[in-house]
Amino acid sequence: MAGFRQLLLLAAVLCVAWAGSARDSNAFMDQILLQKMPQLVRSNSRLYPNVTIPEFKFKVESTRGLNRDLKVKMKEGAVKGFDTGVHRATDCNPPAPVAFNISVSCVLDFNGIYTTFLAKTEGDNL
Repeated sequence: MAGFRQLLLLAAVLCVAWAGSARDSNAFMDQILLQKMPQLVRSNSRLYPNVTIPEFKFKVESTRGLNRDLKVKMKEGAVKGFDTGVHRATDCNPPAPVAFNISVSCVLDFNGIYTTFLAKTEGDNL
């Protein structure tokens, strides 16, 4: 009897998953990205107004003695836009079952997320 219930549950999940459309997936992702995510990000002080990037250094080696090494120190790094910077780029695929879960697949646009730095340089003339 337990095997029959599991089979019936699996059949119901598959029917529900295949009954969804791309429009349903789009509506779901828009609700997450446009309504839920901004609230969640803004309520987390580690993500909003920005995520800080620790200071780091690197060196660009000279090329065949024609110039000097360029030393760069990157400071005050920040990533901004996590609250409103992600959007759907295209229509999503209809919901599909994946390993007993319902999966929604979309191409996302991250153009609203950006990084800022203060760069200090020493060495070759820029």
